[in-house]
Amino acid sequence: MLVGALGNVGYLESLAIWIFDSFGSNPVMLAVAVVWVSAIASAIIELIVNPRARRARLNAAAERLPDFTWTRAAAQTLTILEREGRRR
Repeated sequence: MLVGALGNVGYLESLAIWIFDSFGSNPVMLAVAVVWVSAIASAIIELIVNPRARRARLNAAAERLPDFTWTRAAAQTLTILEREGRRR
């Protein structure tokens, strides 16, 4: 229902246009952007809709937080992109 409402308002189309305008010239970057945006949007929607999942995810995140950093996630993404760039 939430995704349908966002679609009806036009947010999903605006987001898709922004992603394509920002990354459409590079297929690898476009794919990475779609995966990241999809993962983040999916997590947000699940946490809004399902309180039990929200509580479980927050508890799991609190246990694993020392192992996760945005810097590490970004570094892994850059490593993948650099590897892909060398293949071309």
